[in-house]
Amino acid sequence: MNYNLRFSVLTFFFIVLFGVIFISSCNTKPTSKKEVISEWNSGIITIATDENLKNIAEQLSQIYEHENPAAHIIFNYQPQDKIIDDFVNGKTTSMLISRNLTKNEKEVSKQNQKTKTLENVFGFNAVAVISNPNFNDSILDINELSNFLQPNSTVKLVFDNKQSGIARYIMKLANIEPGLFKNALVVNNSNEVIEYVQRNQTSIGFIPFNLISNHDEDETKNLLQSIKILDVKQNDTIHEVSQENIYNFSYPLQQSINIVLGRNPELVGTGFTNFLTKERSAKILLRAGLVPAYMPKRNFEIRNEVEIK
Repeated sequence: MNYNLRFSVLTFFFIVLFGVIFISSCNTKPTSKKEVISEWNSGIITIATDENLKNIAEQLSQIYEHENPAAHIIFNYQPQDKIIDDFVNGKTTSMLISRNLTKNEKEVSKQNQKTKTLENVFGFNAVAVISNPNFNDSILDINELSNFLQPNSTVKLVFDNKQSGIARYIMKLANIEPGLFKNALVVNNSNEVIEYVQRNQTSIGFIPFNLISNHDEDETKNLLQSIKILDVKQNDTIHEVSQENIYNFSYPLQQSINIVLGRNPELVGTGFTNFLTKERSAKILLRAGLVPAYMPKRNFEIRNEVEIK
């Protein structure tokens, strides 16, 4: 084959090859937003979850999984302080908790998670103060909490768990010396707090509001008949724990509900987080007696005239 013929054949070959590559690239469609969202809502993720959020976490996941059959959320329930400590140290990569991370916790988490942590507040809860129905008062003054932790106090303060976060939160809010905590009664969980208060007339317990917030549940109705909910006094103002007061940020023992993601290879974590910040989740929280961070929209039809049938 002479030089000119060889050159022509090679030129033709490269032209054909370039054409095939060009056509193939044109036929390759970019990933659509819908396909990306579909990937978010499929797969399995295990989320370390504050054990005091169990009832509301399961309500949310059931609806999410029903709407997204390819997704599965597994909650690993533990005391909150342990969850946060594990996350900060990079031992877990996702968590559902009852408070915001501190600035230092975010910085250390970023180092150990090898990525910036994504923290999303999607709802608001509170700590409810309960007593025996025969307790001689209906108000707890925050300023008197330290008196109840004195060795000679006739009133016993009852907390669910040293690592739950509730005890730490109350002690910090009331500016109580850590050494006095030894005079409190610490049980294993919130159900045991309720049981102790039901049996003892001179006790005050602290539980998550979500355990008693849904008045439509028969279990909650029965529980409220066996305990007394104390109002909380702070700065000469008395506040009732209620959905309205949590919404107004007037109740002093208010808490946020947060989902936090770190080094998560599971895309479904993003999908579940997206669900928690949308209207469907907001309606679930409202029905449960809590307050969503993103309120659902309400549409009204306004007419100039009333139609009479």
